Amino acid sequence: MPNMDAVIKKQDDKLYVSGQVDFATVPIIWKNSLSLLSNDKGAKLEIDCSGITSSTSAAIALILEWIQYSKAHQQSIQFTGMPQQIISIMEAANIKKVLDTYF
Repeated sequence: MPNMDAVIKKQDDKLYVSGQVDFATVPIIWKNSLSLLSNDKGAKLEIDCSGITSSTSAAIALILEWIQYSKAHQQSIQFTGMPQQIISIMEAANIKKVLDTYF
């Protein structure tokens, strides 16, 4: 059963992710984020991750989905407050340098 502690909300044109981001919660967060994301070409997406309490490599898949969404809609995207746990996963997968432009 998914951990319902995972939440994404929008406030002041910024998305906030909180709770546990793992294989069970990523599909829920992704689905819920779609109604909050702008479809406007040229929009700037900002996603604050500082409320994430724990994560797995599934968080990287979610980040990549948001990046792909922004590119498909010709938008810029920036992530703030990235927890050290996710940064460590990116470093272990040797993809942090590729994703640094989004942080």
